Amino acid sequence: MAGKDAHGRHVRILISDFQSGHDRFRLRVTNPPWDGQTPFAVKLSLLDGKGRLDVVDQQQTQGREITIENPFQSPSVCLVEIDRSFEENGVR
Repeated sequence: MAGKDAHGRHVRILISDFQSGHDRFRLRVTNPPWDGQTPFAVKLSLLDGKGRLDVVDQQQTQGREITIENPFQSPSVCLVEIDRSFEENGVR
């Protein structure tokens, strides 16, 4: 599931896997709702089968495309947060 806010500053993607045999995911995001030179932050939060919610990765970048690869074992849910203004979210 994916969506963005009305102002085009925040994109959220929710990935779930409850029974596959995969051990990671690869997500390619293209054409965010801002121009190619705008810096943005990416934060991955993982909710595992034991009910633990942890931030597992944070990065900042810019451009019109990002590919995210991360370990991910069933059963898990991963929230991918992409924010146009990384200073707002504590990522420096």
